[in-house]
Amino acid sequence: SKLPEGVEDVNTFRCMARTDKNSGYLFFSNYQRYVENKDLDNIQVQVKLGDSTVTIPSKPITIPKDAFGIWPINLNMNGTILEYATAQMFARFPGNDEDVYFFFAHNGIVPEFAFKSNTISSINAGKNQVNKNSGLTSVFVKNPGMANTIMVKSNTRKKIKICILPYDLALRATRVEFREERRLVITDSANAISNKENLDILSSGAANGAVWIYPAPATLRMAGTTLKGKSDGIFSKFEWSVKQKHIAVGLKQISKGNNSKYEVSIPPDALNGVYDVQLDIAHTCNYLTAKLDDHLIGDWYYIGMHYRPSLLHWGKQVLGKTILFELTPLTAQTQCFIEKKYLPDFSVKQAYADINSIKAIPVYRVSLN
Repeated sequence: SKLPEGVEDVNTFRCMARTDKNSGYLFFSNYQRYVENKDLDNIQVQVKLGDSTVTIPSKPITIPKDAFGIWPINLNMNGTILEYATAQMFARFPGNDEDVYFFFAHNGIVPEFAFKSNTISSINAGKNQVNKNSGLTSVFVKNPGMANTIMVKSNTRKKIKICILPYDLALRATRVEFREERRLVITDSANAISNKENLDILSSGAANGAVWIYPAPATLRMAGTTLKGKSDGIFSKFEWSVKQKHIAVGLKQISKGNNSKYEVSIPPDALNGVYDVQLDIAHTCNYLTAKLDDHLIGDWYYIGMHYRPSLLHWGKQVLGKTILFELTPLTAQTQCFIEKKYLPDFSVKQAYADINSIKAIPVYRVSLN
């Protein structure tokens, strides 16, 4: 093993272990900002512990570029010892009959779960491949998803269940307290918020969607309507919909030059029937301000992404009013840091102070109880 020679060294695998005698976690990263990362082949790590050395994984693998994560070492799972896994744990739900663990698979890395054979009495890995070798019972997970589980019973007859999700589903997962019970909620792109009695879904742009809940109640209520769950693996899926709203905002350029100015008219009923409205502003400039009657209500430095102010944050004072946006120009000489991929083409023109487009995105808030 060796240490990276510097920030631009993309040929060296970066990893470290944090251990407590005979257990811990392996941290790894094949991502470095501002450089072109690449896949690293033939990666296998040996971690020296107090009483043994753990080799992860069983055979050398390729670590895809931009991958990073945390892998467990000798994790005690209700009496079953997981010597290592090439997937990342992100939630645990203890229960009277069994403990349920959620892991996610890294894109491009096959999840391998290596259990110490002398700590288990039985294993059901479904359609996943199971190998037994050198005191380990290893499961190689195919097609991670809500229905892909590994069920293990320890020598002390305690049971665990492991659900392995793909990376994109795990990104949309939130652990909440709902109906006096901890639950894992997955959305199709919205945010999930819980206040113990209600599960609120905040959806930007989409007036319909779905949530997957574990463990799930048989039914949910939404504005007096009963929603019945449909089984999807160990989750239950609930679909919701509300009335869609279209919001038109006007954009008018009133001056050009070193300080471009635009007026944006906000409809008086913009917030009717929705929780919030985000203004999605595609622009290129150095610095942008938003003013209402000469009062500054927002500002933004260009970093490549759209500016997305909230009408709810600005308050009802903006309804039916005109917002003045002033932009200072971005030039090749502007003293600022912007990633190269977001820089405009200065060979086309020398200065940019433009709002290219604007659209209003309704934010719907759905309360489930």
